[in-house]
Formats: sequence, structure tokens, C-alpha cells
Amino acid sequence: MPSQPLGAECMSKRVRRSEVVLRQAADCVSRGSTFQTVSEQFNIPISTIR
Repeated sequence: MPSQPLGAECMSKRVRRSEVVLRQAADCVSRGSTFQTVSEQFNIPISTIR
């Protein structure tokens, strides 16, 4: 029997994002987009963008 509830292991996995995608997200924030907008646009957590 698994020690974690079903689906819990997915929450703890880290996703590697390319340097290019992170740079594009950072550039959008630099140009005035909100963290929330960029997070949704690139599917990146806000904490990663900051």
C-alpha cells in the first residue's frame, strides 16, 4: 500500500524548465507584465518567476 495519498507524489516533483523559457518569462515581467499573468502564460509557478 502506498505511504502517500494517490496523486501526492506529483505535487513534490520538480519540473526542469529550459533557460530560454525562464528568460522569456523574466523579460515579460521586466516589460511590465504581472507575475500572475506570466505564471499563467508560461505555466510556471509565481515563486519560480520571482
